[in-house]
Amino acid sequence: LLQSEVKHVPTSYMDLETCLAMFGDMMVVVLGSAHSLSLAFATFWSEWGRSRSRLANAIDRAGYVKPVHVLRRMQLLLFHWFDTTRRHQKADPVSFVRILVEINLGEFRNPMLPPALFSPNKPEVASVHTGTTASLSDGSSLSGTTVSSITTSSAKLGASTIVVNPKGPDATMDAFLDGVRIREVIKGLAIPINRNGKEMCVAYHGKGRCYSTCGRGADHAPHNAVDGAKLLAFITDATTKYKAQRQTAATPSAVVSTP
Repeated sequence: LLQSEVKHVPTSYMDLETCLAMFGDMMVVVLGSAHSLSLAFATFWSEWGRSRSRLANAIDRAGYVKPVHVLRRMQLLLFHWFDTTRRHQKADPVSFVRILVEINLGEFRNPMLPPALFSPNKPEVASVHTGTTASLSDGSSLSGTTVSSITTSSAKLGASTIVVNPKGPDATMDAFLDGVRIREVIKGLAIPINRNGKEMCVAYHGKGRCYSTCGRGADHAPHNAVDGAKLLAFITDATTKYKAQRQTAATPSAVVSTP
């Protein structure tokens, strides 16, 4: 992949999770929360939350699953559903959660990627190794090879690795943070300070993982009871207000007719 292309393609577990969270929000806005596809994604997202450790291992450590292949699989499922519906035929129910089942069982097969994801010349920052995959087509022009291994240069791309909290996510904090993007929740807010005078990392303690390049990496360490209570109070207040604002924005305003 070219350096200009990498920024548009998730290459880590956390990048993928961010893309999926945005995708889920967009689907609800476009289709509504009661649509069968939105419900299918909600089921997928719940299962995703329960499989985070295994998925992070498969993507960031073992490396046998690439984020771009997960997104491509979802794209193909959606294309098939919409294409069948457009032809006034009954589409089979979409099961996004099947993707996670196949990953957990070691049965996930990488779909072929569009040619646009391939560079005519191999750049220095990434080496692409080809492999054989299942032949899946969405009617577009597909490449006969797939990216089964992408090795990037951390120095040139500024890549980071996932940092996992050995204690895992705090269950209460994680519940408050479910379905929201931390970056949006804490935007413009004063971040609480830990006992060492450093800003606390919401992701590391609330979600149980973060980036190695996190600006609050000094807080990637166990909290004492005081710090834990302080962060929980901050997350509770911030997420409650954020969700209320988002709900208000999503509620159509009443139309006042002029007599």
